[in-house]
Order: sequence, then C-alpha cells, then structure tokens
Amino acid sequence: MTLWWSPVAQAVEPVTNDLEQRFRQHGAEAVNEHLSTNAFELALLHRDTEGCVARAVGLTVELSRGRRSDTTDAHTESLRTALGRCTGLVLSRVTLAEVPKVCASVPSWTVMQTVRELRRRMRIIEADEALRTSAKGKACSAACLHELRTTRAGLQASPRGKRQP
Repeated sequence: MTLWWSPVAQAVEPVTNDLEQRFRQHGAEAVNEHLSTNAFELALLHRDTEGCVARAVGLTVELSRGRRSDTTDAHTESLRTALGRCTGLVLSRVTLAEVPKVCASVPSWTVMQTVRELRRRMRIIEADEALRTSAKGKACSAACLHELRTTRAGLQASPRGKRQP
C-alpha cells in the first residue's frame, strides 16, 4: 500500500482555503489570474501540493486545467514534483489523458536528475500492486519510459573519434 501523503503535512495553509473558495465562486481562470499577480500565494499553494496535502493537490489539479498560461505551467510543474513524493495521490486526482503531462520530468532537472527520478518513479509504480495494475499507473510508467528513451535523458554520446552523420 502506498502512503499518499505524510501525516505531518495535513494542515492546510489558510491561503488554500481562500483559493478553494475563490475557485468555487469564480472558477479556475479567476483563481489563476489572481495567482498570476500573487506569487507568494502561488508558492504557498505549491508548497502544500509538493508536501502532498490532499486538498492542495486536488486544487492544483483543477487549476492546472485552466487556459494555458505561466500559472497553469507552474501548477503542472508542482504536480510533477509532488508525483515523486505521493504518486498514488497525484494519479488519483488526474484523468488518464492528463497522466503523460504530469508524469513528465521537471524542466529544471539536470539530465542525470531526470534519469534518476524517472527510473525511481517507475520503481515506485512497479512496487505498488494497485498502481502497477491500474491504467493510470501503467500510463505513467509508459510516459516515464518514453521520456527516458526519446528526450535529452536518452541521448547517448557517440564513441570518441566517431562522428554521427
């Protein structure tokens, strides 16, 4: 059984409560617009998301579905980070279609960090029967493997002295 979130990280930041209320009243676009001018609140939400606070993860998933912007990109990156800490929780909140986006690497990672983290995430999924056998778990593993094979993480240096055509 996968531990979805740390018992220590259960307190929800008051800003999350406010953002949830804004979301219910005005929708994702209004909240994302608000967060685009309130970097501190955005950082607090993402801290809770990356700390695996279930309500923050759920809100971040909802907000990531807004129109593409710097704010929605930041939400996606936060979810990608959280995925490494609470894989089951994050996967339970996204749709199957969203899995490849959330299971991708974080752009700020180095090549070696990307390789290590993607492999580690694949091991987490493989070790958990519920994740390993679920459609979302399989899709996440496939997305990680695809990225390992086809992105800069999969690039290999040619032997010394030989040039590739």
